[in-house]
Amino acid sequence: MPITRHFATVSDQHGLDQVKSARQVHYRRAGEGPPVIMLHMSPRSSAECEPLMQAWSDSFTIFAPDTPGYGASDPLSGGPFDLSDFAHALAAFADSIGLDRFGLYGHHTGAMIAAEFARLYPARVTMTVANGYLVVTKDEREEILSNYFHDYTPQPDGQHLQHIWRRIRDQFMFFPWSVQTPAARTLMKSKFTVPDPDIIQEDALDLLRTGVHEADGYGAAFRCDGAKILKDITTPCLVTAQPYDLLYEQLGRIPEDIPDSVSVDRFDTMDALNAAAKQLLMDHAVGDAPAVTATATIVDQAWKSYADTATGQLSIRRGHVGTGLPVVLIHNFGSSTSAWQPVVTALIGKRPFVALDLPGHGETGSAWGDGEVTIDACANAVSETMKNIGIEACHLFSYGGGGLVALKLLERGEKDIRSWTAVDFWLFDDEEKAKLKDRLAPILKPEPYGQHLNQAWYMIRDSELFWPWFDPKPENAVNQPPETDPARLHRRVCDLLKAAPVYQTIVNSALEADGEAILKTLDIPVIFGPRNGSPHTDRCRRAAELTPKGKAITLSNDHGRRAAAVVALLKDK
Repeated sequence: MPITRHFATVSDQHGLDQVKSARQVHYRRAGEGPPVIMLHMSPRSSAECEPLMQAWSDSFTIFAPDTPGYGASDPLSGGPFDLSDFAHALAAFADSIGLDRFGLYGHHTGAMIAAEFARLYPARVTMTVANGYLVVTKDEREEILSNYFHDYTPQPDGQHLQHIWRRIRDQFMFFPWSVQTPAARTLMKSKFTVPDPDIIQEDALDLLRTGVHEADGYGAAFRCDGAKILKDITTPCLVTAQPYDLLYEQLGRIPEDIPDSVSVDRFDTMDALNAAAKQLLMDHAVGDAPAVTATATIVDQAWKSYADTATGQLSIRRGHVGTGLPVVLIHNFGSSTSAWQPVVTALIGKRPFVALDLPGHGETGSAWGDGEVTIDACANAVSETMKNIGIEACHLFSYGGGGLVALKLLERGEKDIRSWTAVDFWLFDDEEKAKLKDRLAPILKPEPYGQHLNQAWYMIRDSELFWPWFDPKPENAVNQPPETDPARLHRRVCDLLKAAPVYQTIVNSALEADGEAILKTLDIPVIFGPRNGSPHTDRCRRAAELTPKGKAITLSNDHGRRAAAVVALLKDK
């Protein structure tokens, strides 16, 4: 059965379609039947759960949330946190999607949260499976809390990316990964083969997203007293592991005076463990899961949800408060809705808006489904999303290559689009297209030692200095002040890495488009806005000349001023 993705709005104002303030939890859902919540390890996301969700979806409705602060879930406020904070957060998530009683399966950090939830909320859990349970000594705890969590502050040379790659790779060779001693190696040398780079990339991307919140849930799991939690569990609970789990040996540390409700069992293989866990959850299952709960809207902030299309789902950020026609925001290729944050800030409370993560980008990622990601496919996805969320008329904003998706949408004439504002619009001649093909958007294939991360960093950094980025000559130097803040570059690199599987395909698709022919047919007001000193200035002016109601204006390089300017240009009549 397919896995779908959703956002739950968690608030003290239960049962309302609209709340004033809240945090949001991203989760995956699959299957039919009695409910089971599945909790991932740290610093992963619910993407880790997908294989098991597929395997068990014939028997259960499975909900796999991203732990607060991980994946696409908002973090908890405050900190440092205890494990009970995450158990309470899980209860609030279950409330938000209408779950009363359910089975619970957790892996590593997820196992610790599951056990703590079973201790605190015995009436709500039917059966708990804790796969890979942590029982550390005082010395181990002190060592881990002192050295395990590092500072990943973005650096001007991008070396923090290599540090993250090394941290993920080394966790398959040492435990703790931060203590590279013979003893730390002895435990792991018979456990793991160093994974393929594609697998390390998945873990690294989750850590890149988590950033400063890595120690939130992870640290809470290391700080807790795992043995004490088990002594207070009164409902059925299996604590388990298989030999290739780095925590397998720690099962021997669980004291004998645990209650009869808690059993400790070892399995020779992961398949045997999963089969036993599934049967226990089925034996204790009660009732069927409720239907999908619509995401409650939030008044005073942009809120996230997913929109369905024929191909899959699109991740969107919305604001529904304000007057006038809504604004639809289409980001550049290799980017995400996060690039629109200054514009979103300017729009909140003033005018409705929806920003979309294009297929293969941002939190849409693979949720959109299979198929080649071209500008036509993206235009289809945007059009369907607008229809499915009830946007009948709008203004359109685009950035960079996303303007060619907007142009395809306009060419079809299917939507009532009253105006279009295109920042740094792409309009290349045939010679430029030939030069840019395959080079503007190279394939960022994960490399064993993370070399591709350096390439991504310098692609983004050099694009602020040269156009095109891959031809760093004096005559190609960009005139606008470069954006060199490491934190902003880091965000853009993360977006690029998430979009890497589709990046070259969609850029090459855009380079094949005949933008000039479509521009000549437009009959709405269009503003082409190059940033001051942008390498796309002449292209924007040329586009304005081709468009019957086109106009070119120069926009500020300051993010806030530029956002205020494009919002001020909106006219509903």
